[in-house]
Amino acid sequence: MTQQSIAHCRRYGGVAGERCRIAPDAPSFLTSAIHKPPVLRERRGRSAPLKHELNYSLPNILYGVMRHNPYLTWMRLAGFGVGATLAYLIFFNARRDPVFVDYLLNTFVNKIPIPKLRMALYRLAGMKVDQTSNIMMYAFVLQARDISIGPNCIIGPFTTLDGRATLTIGRNVNVAGEVLTIGGYHAVDSPTAEGHLGKIVIKDNAWIAMRATILPGVTVGEGAYVAADALVNRDVEPYTLVGGVPAKKLRNRSRNIQYALHHFPWWI
Repeated sequence: MTQQSIAHCRRYGGVAGERCRIAPDAPSFLTSAIHKPPVLRERRGRSAPLKHELNYSLPNILYGVMRHNPYLTWMRLAGFGVGATLAYLIFFNARRDPVFVDYLLNTFVNKIPIPKLRMALYRLAGMKVDQTSNIMMYAFVLQARDISIGPNCIIGPFTTLDGRATLTIGRNVNVAGEVLTIGGYHAVDSPTAEGHLGKIVIKDNAWIAMRATILPGVTVGEGAYVAADALVNRDVEPYTLVGGVPAKKLRNRSRNIQYALHHFPWWI
């Protein structure tokens, strides 16, 4: 064995002999890459006798990993390629062509089942999202760079986030599935179908139940609760429960809110 092979053995607790035995506490990628018996390659020097040394090259390591679980390895490599391509396209078009970025987000990114990768791409597109918040799959986004989401928020699946007139969501807010936030509309009696925009603000500890609709220019107050299927066309007072079409105050909500939302699984 060469001095380099002996050094590798000693580094990972092996025994310098004809074959290097890797200790149980050696890194898993190394043990899987080397497998048993270890992959050896031969070298001949000009004046030196035949030498053997362990092959720690990248192809050999990849071969060891793929041999252990080939399906998972190919899935990871494919996912890495797709993620890198999307990141490249989003990064170079975030300022130049926001409509194209929205197309990428709503066609590809929102279907990625890995939250960390999905959220990283949303942030790359200009969306300001806290690290503790999660936008679940199949969300529909308009003008991502003008959307701001605070910490400990959960955005449900198939929700529409409209940032055309800016959308601001505070901390510890739950937005359930299929909720619509609509940031613009066309004037009914305008001969030119004139468009109008209105910013939407959802303050801390608010709760928006499933399939509720928030119209342009609405502010949902702190701790307010919007019932399912409600149509909110005016501001909602803090710590009140509203529901119906159009939404009306039903009663007050308790101010004793002690929960902190967190939903960030590694998958989906």
